[in-house]
Amino acid sequence: MDTWIALLRGINVGRGNRMSMADLRRDLTDDGFLNVRTYIQSGNVVLEDDRALDRSTVAARMGDAIETRHGFRPVVVVLNPSELEAAIAANPFETSSADPKSVHFFFRDDAAKEVDLAAAGELVADDENFALIDGIFYLYTPAGMGRSKLAAKLPQVLGTTATGRNLRSVLAVRDLV
Repeated sequence: MDTWIALLRGINVGRGNRMSMADLRRDLTDDGFLNVRTYIQSGNVVLEDDRALDRSTVAARMGDAIETRHGFRPVVVVLNPSELEAAIAANPFETSSADPKSVHFFFRDDAAKEVDLAAAGELVADDENFALIDGIFYLYTPAGMGRSKLAAKLPQVLGTTATGRNLRSVLAVRDLV
């Protein structure tokens, strides 16, 4: 039995790409996934599979199920539990005193793509910080994501599609595992 963590990009944000997590759990269960759990409405899913699927097949099947039943296809980034634990352990920012909503993890759908660190360095505010560790882009924004020039330009900086989660969400997803 394999356990997978799926992070969906851009669902239930604004007016587009709306779906309930109850519907998502039902859709994925109907597609043969087991013990499907979700955290909040932004597409954090932990599920199990006994069909020996690889991560790209899990992502494709999830995308197919959502597109068929809801009419849109989100980017789905799939991790295994040890990869999520490694991302948490590698977090370079002090979290005991920091607001967990100010530390962000960006999981890229193509971690091999080059990140424009020079551009990130030009955009980062004096109170912010960032790091790229093992394909995960970490961003510390104590004034908030909405005020960050770097956060606004992340798609160009990262060079590929990514989905971000704050530390609080990452830890809650880990707890679902």
